[in-house]
Amino acid sequence: MSSALSPARILVAEDIATMGLLVQRLLRERGHSVRFVSNGLQALDRLRAEPFDLVVTDWVMPEMDGIELILRTRHEFGAASPPFVIQTAVDTADAKEAVLEAGADEFLAKPWPHDEFVATVERCLARSRAPRIAPVAEPVKPVLRTAPFRCVCLAASTGGPVTMRDVLQDLAPTDRATFVVVVHGPAWMLRSYAGQLARLCRMPVVLAEDGAPLRAGTIFIAPGDRHTVVDADFVLRVVDTPPENWVRPAADPLFRSAAAVFGREAVAVVMTGLGRDGTRGASAIVTAGGVVVVQDPDSCVAASMPENVIAAGIPCRVARIDRLASTIEAASGFSPVSLRS
Repeated sequence: MSSALSPARILVAEDIATMGLLVQRLLRERGHSVRFVSNGLQALDRLRAEPFDLVVTDWVMPEMDGIELILRTRHEFGAASPPFVIQTAVDTADAKEAVLEAGADEFLAKPWPHDEFVATVERCLARSRAPRIAPVAEPVKPVLRTAPFRCVCLAASTGGPVTMRDVLQDLAPTDRATFVVVVHGPAWMLRSYAGQLARLCRMPVVLAEDGAPLRAGTIFIAPGDRHTVVDADFVLRVVDTPPENWVRPAADPLFRSAAAVFGREAVAVVMTGLGRDGTRGASAIVTAGGVVVVQDPDSCVAASMPENVIAAGIPCRVARIDRLASTIEAASGFSPVSLRS
């Protein structure tokens, strides 16, 4: 059975021989070229010696485990790091959060159905290989109503949970803007993530619900497995439309809806992530008169989401991670010192 994708070079790190053989067979059946190692230290040596399009790694291995492998690879190779799919029999909420916070792109709990494994790998490859979008001007049909406040839409993927947490913690409370956040991830992670942020941020944080009215000074986290958008009555809608850019929730539907409803009062923030999600939506926001902020690709765990916005020629403000919160505040018309008119 051949892959719908062109063949990829995939590195597999797995200390259990039978599992390693199964993974290699499934990947080779899809036409991919596979190299196999039995621990993270060997995997890191391989990555130094030759390029790979993707790494599939176990978590618990001798010499170096999968999380340390991801962390060291991201540190050493930066934005040139390949995407990672991590698999493990440690299937707890804390374990999943640790894996995704380490910078994994996908998580698989053992034992997994063969078709789920293949779909996960190929979804990850498709996102990493997504072609850059040529300069676009997304058509926007604005709603002719005065927005009561600004709508700041933030999006991140690979490396996003930690980066987004750091930025949201730094934002000052305000009555001038509402915040809607898309982090690519499953429903279980985003529920837990919203609770974690609620304990850390200086503004209220809630998991978005269908029909929830937008409120200034509140951070709404898009739930998993659905898209979150803004409608003309300044309320959130959680909709079951198809994935975009191979993910759901995605940034583009949110950004497009914010452009239409909030117009020049819309702000898009594109942060670390694999793929191109957010580029078309950012174009819509600029076309509607809004502002786009992107994280400096050099400060990203995965640089392709912000790089794609820049490469598309979309006017944007670029800020390193340590300046991102203050740049968002400036773009949104508020500051930690003066919060009110």
